[in-house]
Amino acid sequence: MNNLEQNLHDYKSSDGLLISIKALCNNFFQDAANKDINALPEILKAKMNELYDKMNKEDLINAKNLKSAMEGINQAIVGAEEKALYELLDKKDELNRAIEAKREEIKNRLKISFEAAEEVVKDRNFSEKEEILELLNNAIIRETRLLGILKESAQIAFLTTLEGAKDVEETAGAIAKNMTYVAIIGGEFSKERILEISKNIIIAAANLADEGHIFAKELISGAISGTRDGILRAIEKLKDEAKFAPDELRLNSQLLNLKNIDEEFITLLRELEKEFEGVARNEIENVINSELDTNLAKFKRISDQAREQIISRIEELKSNGMAKLMSEANNKFEALKQELNDKSKKLKLNFDTNDKIEEIKQEIANLEKKANEKFEDIKQIDIKSEAKKFGDRAYQAAKDLLNVIKKDKKED
Repeated sequence: MNNLEQNLHDYKSSDGLLISIKALCNNFFQDAANKDINALPEILKAKMNELYDKMNKEDLINAKNLKSAMEGINQAIVGAEEKALYELLDKKDELNRAIEAKREEIKNRLKISFEAAEEVVKDRNFSEKEEILELLNNAIIRETRLLGILKESAQIAFLTTLEGAKDVEETAGAIAKNMTYVAIIGGEFSKERILEISKNIIIAAANLADEGHIFAKELISGAISGTRDGILRAIEKLKDEAKFAPDELRLNSQLLNLKNIDEEFITLLRELEKEFEGVARNEIENVINSELDTNLAKFKRISDQAREQIISRIEELKSNGMAKLMSEANNKFEALKQELNDKSKKLKLNFDTNDKIEEIKQEIANLEKKANEKFEDIKQIDIKSEAKKFGDRAYQAAKDLLNVIKKDKKED
């Protein structure tokens, strides 16, 4: 009686208490786990036939036992690969955190550079000084880390707009558009994130409107239309970048995030309408009822165009065979890796891969430590001070933009 027969006998005699069908099948198929992918089908069929015959001999053939057997077989042949996959996913998460920390460090250094240039230019006198300061201000806005200060920055910029009591709707719209766009392109393009950014900016305007300002209607209208325009600008950028995107997986993710984004923006407004009372609620309702039909059509048109561009690019990638090429390359790499492993065993080479893996793990741990330290440093930033600075800059950028528009109209 071989090992499989003994295990089947033990299973039947103990009514599954000593060993399970899944466990005994897992044990029986362990020697198939490392077989070459080309040889695997024949090996599996041979062992499955043997398993079936011996289970049949013990009168164990039924749907429940065959299902358990299949689970044990699959666990045996992919268990090691699944473990390796989870380890890779863990490393991917660690690397993504380190990459994000490095990205934030780069943005912060660029911001510092632009701020230093701004201070120098302010102390000088030359013919194009104001133009250069405007460009530097926009650059600093672009490189500012908005996480955690978005709502407060928007509120400061909107409050300054109300206090100025001039071109309130246009200025609020320009502020909301710029802030929304900068916040969206500063991170992952996801529907949830876009809606959260929009929500923060509109809430900032609604809170001020509820304080009874005489320009509440203009503020709410400008904030909502500006937020929508900021989203559209980000979608336009995504559409342009999609023409040359090499990554089908990322394109599919972006395609999913564009689906029904116009309708979900309206849903967000309806939810916000319920959260407020008085002026803010009335003005949000007015915008929904009076303005959004026309604006929604534009929103839907641009998001649909972006989706079409992404779909076109995905089809182009498929027609070029890039997906197939990458798959073949991965298969060749796995085959080569297996071949090298086999050869190293035969030649008894002292090739300690575990040491290499430990080195990589240590490097990743160090990167993650640095990333965590960086995030802790960022947390120490004076949030109110940063929000005030950014809010003032956003207001100034909006005023500069409106001045340019007015100047162009006069010249026309």
